[in-house]
Amino acid sequence: MAPELPRSVRVACAPAVRLLLPALALLLGLVATSGAARAETKSPSSVSITAVGDIAMAPSTDGGGGFFPRMRSALTGDVVLGNLEGTLATGGTSKCSPSSTNCFAFRAPPAYASLLRRAGFTIMNLANNHALDYGPTGQSQTVAALDRVGLRHTGRPGEIAYVRVGNTRIALLGFAPYAWAQSLLDIPAAVRLVRRAAAKADIVLVTMHAGAEGAAHEHVRPGTETFLGENRGNAIAFSHAVVKA
Repeated sequence: MAPELPRSVRVACAPAVRLLLPALALLLGLVATSGAARAETKSPSSVSITAVGDIAMAPSTDGGGGFFPRMRSALTGDVVLGNLEGTLATGGTSKCSPSSTNCFAFRAPPAYASLLRRAGFTIMNLANNHALDYGPTGQSQTVAALDRVGLRHTGRPGEIAYVRVGNTRIALLGFAPYAWAQSLLDIPAAVRLVRRAAAKADIVLVTMHAGAEGAAHEHVRPGTETFLGENRGNAIAFSHAVVKA
């Protein structure tokens, strides 16, 4: 018998990110349910998902103590997702040269992962343009920092995070147009990954970091978007494909 899925899924977009850094790109959540048969179980009547956009932390004189207190009341839910822009690391080499005046590389102490956890986050998306600001070393130290405090993560190539709420299984996937992320430029591969997640989950949540930036690009239009010479993907085609998957 097919499972009794939650009667409702509530998705909230918290304004928390405004207190940290204006959003640099689009974070879009798409929710779908899987039709795969499951063992007969009882699921909760609802699942609550809260998501925020870009989170860019930097070393602070108060150890980051002032970052999240005003936002904790909004960061509630069965799943609380944030887009971690930058690294939680002490090592690695910055992508920016010392003389650069228009390059931005974000790095905060690994201990700041605990601030995210205490604020209420349960999972971080790592598919974005700043995840490799300090190279592979910075990325691996970031993942290790999140693991140490029990924060799940998603967004690297082939990575699917699974969460259980009662007897409801939720899969989370992150996509971005970069080699260090699960690529949103390869739509057939994205569809295959979503289907793989749906085979093991009742709900699939897809986040996408895509598109051009600035006031001229506030409205998504059909076609591929380019920004700073980068192919930022076709947000509409990608969205349609993964929803239909």
